[in-house]
Amino acid sequence: MAKPFTNSIPHVAIFINDHPYKYFVGSMDAFQAIVKRRTIRKYKQKDIPWDNVVTCLHAGRFAPVAGNVFNMRFIIVKAEAQRKAIAEACMEQYWMQDAPIHIVVVSETLKMERYYGQKGARVYTLHNCAAAAENILLAATALGLGSAWVGAFDEEKIKDICNLPGMVDVQMIITLGYADEHPPVPLKRSIEDICNFGGWHGRVEYPKTGINMWSPYVARIVDETKKAVKKGAKKAHQKAREMVKGKGS
Repeated sequence: MAKPFTNSIPHVAIFINDHPYKYFVGSMDAFQAIVKRRTIRKYKQKDIPWDNVVTCLHAGRFAPVAGNVFNMRFIIVKAEAQRKAIAEACMEQYWMQDAPIHIVVVSETLKMERYYGQKGARVYTLHNCAAAAENILLAATALGLGSAWVGAFDEEKIKDICNLPGMVDVQMIITLGYADEHPPVPLKRSIEDICNFGGWHGRVEYPKTGINMWSPYVARIVDETKKAVKKGAKKAHQKAREMVKGKGS
């Protein structure tokens, strides 16, 4: 009998129909990946091991899907000319072409519409693809990769570049690569500002609820992330100074 999987070791066996699939998922826990994920727009000229790309795709495959009607497809783009064309079609976001892998997330929307009507086509399809995209981003972070979710593009141009049939819709494009920047931790609204109890006016009904909205675990992870970003930025600055000095001599 298959044992439940754990992420406390670097290699994990996922059992589907009694067949094990082993792939590297890293030792970062889920919340660390959530907090450390950043949108990366500068990438190193370094290829990603194919196993890591496949791991990210598996993460997308295991996302929640409405009614288990899997209507997504992942189009993996590696060719430089194709990546340049995609960057052009994404409202001239030329930074994208430096990412060695593009994942174009598309949906077979009619498949969902057959089961759930217009709500399936307009809502559940987007939910499915968004959940898969976020899983891919988090898996990339856990593997030490940078990523970005791109939603601005000319859909017809993307379809033409990727030779997509008319029945599919392009939902988003994900760039993957090794980060060549260290974006700071962005400001977020406090948990008290975004939570209500029992309804929209929950904070009025429960003025001092007594529920502790502070998590020492979250505070520790956020603090560690900020320190890591500062350390990475300091190293990058030092490297740039050394390069400038070298050119001057």
